[in-house]
Amino acid sequence: MTFSPEDLATQLPLHLFKDRADGFLKELKSFLEGKTVPLFCETDEKQWIQGDGARSLPIVDIRSMQRESVTGIILSNTCDISPGNPRDLPAKLTFAPIIALSVFESFLAKAGVNSAKIISKFNDIRAQRVTNLMYLPEGFGVAEDSIALLDDLHSIPIELVPSVGEKRVFSLSQIGHYLFLFKLSFHFCRVHEGLVRG
Repeated sequence: MTFSPEDLATQLPLHLFKDRADGFLKELKSFLEGKTVPLFCETDEKQWIQGDGARSLPIVDIRSMQRESVTGIILSNTCDISPGNPRDLPAKLTFAPIIALSVFESFLAKAGVNSAKIISKFNDIRAQRVTNLMYLPEGFGVAEDSIALLDDLHSIPIELVPSVGEKRVFSLSQIGHYLFLFKLSFHFCRVHEGLVRG
């Protein structure tokens, strides 16, 4: 399913941005006009934060039961995974795997999708119109244009999460983080799904 990025403008919690609202609105306007906006930023955070790209996250392939190590984007709330937040029960970290667009293209081709449809799909992906994928352009540690698979989530015990050190691939900028949250909420929580309950 696709959504219109214009939907972002109607959902702005400007009170959360305080003195940065004007700059954020300018970036949002640029994004809505189809211009490139910085999805990544430098950070000196010493812990994992929501929206970080992380290397060496363990997963188990359910079909083969083989354990693998992947790069993923962190969905868990920063507070929930903070070492400074004591928990009665051990926390888990939830993430979505990240794959290169070239790998995704090979999956589509192998599934018999024709090249014209792949090109059209990639245009939608790059414009962030596909709800179950987050497009991550090359740069800031992302070796090539990639996507986060928001419909392929994994949760692992916090003790299996590697320390930040050399394992952080990227951190999302303010607009990158907001786009990420919006895509997650749109993907998982469609109030307008048209289903009459009860």
